[in-house]
Amino acid sequence: AKLAAKAEKAKARAAEKKAIGDELYATVVSVLTNEPQSREAVFAQIEGEDLTVAKIGARLSQAVKNGVAVKSTEKVDGKNKVMYALAE
Repeated sequence: AKLAAKAEKAKARAAEKKAIGDELYATVVSVLTNEPQSREAVFAQIEGEDLTVAKIGARLSQAVKNGVAVKSTEKVDGKNKVMYALAE
């Protein structure tokens, strides 16, 4: 019985974390425009605790995988930067 209760609790925690991730994904997609932006630029437009550029980058990659966004490379200050924009 203890094991079942523990598994149930773990499921609830996982669902809660996934919901938070889904909220962040929706927020990241809402910030995207047709104008290419770096993940740092997207990060600067979103406020929230526990946010990192890496978390934003992960959601952007997810958006590209889902076909919501497109990824391109631009040279900025002599360095290649990955840019993200809404898919047409």
